[in-house]
Amino acid sequence: MQDALLQGRQCGIQCLRLQTPYSLLPYPWRRIVDALAAGNTLILDHAFPISQPAGLPRGYPPEHPEVGKDAVVRVLGRNEWQCAEYVAAWLAASTKHNETVSLLCLEDSLILDQALQRRGLPGLGQARVSSLSAHLQILPLLLANLWAPLDTEAFYPLLLMDCSPIPDFVRSTLVQALENEPGVGGPAWKKAWERIERQAMNLGWKAGIDGDREQIRHEIRILHHQLMLDRHAPEPGAPVEAVAMRCRWILDWIASCELDPSIRTDLTDQAHALLAISEGQNRIPRTRLERMLHSINESLAGAPVAPVETTGQVLNHPGQLLESCETLICWGFTAPRHPQEIDRWTDAELKAMRSHGLQPTLPTDTFHLESHAWRQALSRCRNHLLLVQPERTAGMDTGNHPFLDELQSLTPIRDCHCDELLQPHSPWVMGRRVIVAPTSDQPLSPPRAIHQLPAGVTRRPTHFSYSTLRDFLACPMKWCLQHQVGLVGPALLARQSDASVQGRLCHRVIESLCSHPHASRFTPRQAADRAMLLFDYWASILAPELILPGQEIRLERARQAATNSAFHLFDHLRKTGQRIESVECALSGLAGDIGFSGRADLILADGLGRRHVLDLKWSGSDRYLREEIDRGEALQLAMYAWLLGTDPESPNVGAGYFMLNQCEYLDAGFNDPATPAPAGVNPQVIWERAWVTLQERMAAWQEGRLEASGIRAWATQHTPEMTNEGDEPHPDQQPEEDTGLHLPPPCHFCEFDALCGLNRRDEA
Repeated sequence: MQDALLQGRQCGIQCLRLQTPYSLLPYPWRRIVDALAAGNTLILDHAFPISQPAGLPRGYPPEHPEVGKDAVVRVLGRNEWQCAEYVAAWLAASTKHNETVSLLCLEDSLILDQALQRRGLPGLGQARVSSLSAHLQILPLLLANLWAPLDTEAFYPLLLMDCSPIPDFVRSTLVQALENEPGVGGPAWKKAWERIERQAMNLGWKAGIDGDREQIRHEIRILHHQLMLDRHAPEPGAPVEAVAMRCRWILDWIASCELDPSIRTDLTDQAHALLAISEGQNRIPRTRLERMLHSINESLAGAPVAPVETTGQVLNHPGQLLESCETLICWGFTAPRHPQEIDRWTDAELKAMRSHGLQPTLPTDTFHLESHAWRQALSRCRNHLLLVQPERTAGMDTGNHPFLDELQSLTPIRDCHCDELLQPHSPWVMGRRVIVAPTSDQPLSPPRAIHQLPAGVTRRPTHFSYSTLRDFLACPMKWCLQHQVGLVGPALLARQSDASVQGRLCHRVIESLCSHPHASRFTPRQAADRAMLLFDYWASILAPELILPGQEIRLERARQAATNSAFHLFDHLRKTGQRIESVECALSGLAGDIGFSGRADLILADGLGRRHVLDLKWSGSDRYLREEIDRGEALQLAMYAWLLGTDPESPNVGAGYFMLNQCEYLDAGFNDPATPAPAGVNPQVIWERAWVTLQERMAAWQEGRLEASGIRAWATQHTPEMTNEGDEPHPDQQPEEDTGLHLPPPCHFCEFDALCGLNRRDEA
């Protein structure tokens, strides 16, 4: 259009009145106005100078009880939900006058629309598709899997998405493998793909090839290639064929499944747009591909989620208010959550552009233009202005809108909070009063330490591993919910800390090192050198994030930790004269009719023929495990020593922890009571005490009494008088002389605090 006007073409516009002063227009628009003026169009500039105060609301008629108090009102709320409830209630208080209300929607209106619809009012219709919507992330996550090394922070969310071209059973199997080995090529991954092939044969793959085993194997190989093998360096980038193949994968999946029409349209447009942009290229670097996807997603965002019947005049920018209105409501009057990016030019760049006739828009020009739009909207608001400002939006703290300071210098503002406005006797606001029905508080029932289960629902356990035994002894309710009912927490992957990554990697390096057939002959220095080689192999499998660019310091720190651990472990073996007998040794045994099993990290043997259980631990501090041994609560060592001691040829078994991070050994003693224990309680005594508590727990379980140990421990410390029926221990639950092993409940690591009531203990 600009070129046509500059060439002298007539547009038929005789007079143009500017709503924004000519001096504030961006340079391209000024050129268009100049071209129109040159073509005999009369240009009437805006006569409202930026420094002149805008017109202010005049308030209520003199007879109104709130006259002069709320010409401009700012409604504050704890969050967008509370603010939406008040705005909807305010509009519902006098529906016949809503035609004179204009709504300026600065934020997504989805929550406000829902509140309006609950009161039978039409919505604003400003709910928008976000560029971060889940369905728009499917293709970017697939393409993020193109790069080497594997980025688990992109691969894991791809597997967790319900809406995905990857079959459900494949995703669940790979999630389990990823939790064990967050990399590609390790034993867990090979077993996972073998399991996927077996499941595909049993469950079928997709319509048309369910009975064709060779075709199913072919499909599995293609999927394995796309997810596991087809990886490229970020520079020079991935071949355009690899990008196109994933776009076609999305399109084929869309055609074969039932999706919401809007989602189907977005995914189709996204894939076709990327195919069109990438056509003709050879390789696409990672940075360029991510920019292309960002541009496509931004173009898809902003479309309405669904058509909504709107009420009155709905705007999304103050400059759109071209006619006067009685009342203006500004929804989302907060600091922008995503500030507009500003191009900051150097003096040399500005000089070069001006020499070619280009006039870039400066940040100050943008601010003046925005300020003018707000002043102009305010001048066209005849009576009342309602500013709605939630204190938190989408769980994040908000700030004041940039125009608030300028507005406060022009007119008094009355602040109200939704906590006050959403009350039975709420104050008048702009001629309306919200009617709220009073309700009575319903107290929550106090959390219970003992729950009585119906008869016949409990079965006597016949087998325990160490983890299930610890849960059963520490908190029967956690054991029941996790191991009997089968409840699990949400599958989420947060970025793992350095300590977690180093510990997992170091443990596997030491395990591989000790598995060497001649490991017992290694000197400490030889062990450290070999650990360094093993580290490079296992890092790509267990910690691929350490190989990503920019992670060199973390990688070197983890390598140093592994070599130090290997050196000091083998130095300990040399000093004590112990040799490695078994690695990751499976142990099992029977006590009465109950089976026990576990897997010991290392089994050692000394010169006297005695065997030792050595458990490898990584922790930021050895205090917790040291205190566990001192208190006589080292259940894991006691259980493994008992299982290993069932061999009549070597009943006297020692046990201890080797702290990989601190490079030190924590001794828990021997089974034999004649052998002095460092902490005064040897593993055999700990096991006997655990057996006593196990029998008590088993009896209570079979009687249907389920204890939430965290509630009992909290009630004992804080509210000893809390005694609901059934909370008192059974007379036979604890003998008069307490000889059992009572472990602290694992409340800090439990996901069921909402079920037992511990998360609302302060409300009881």
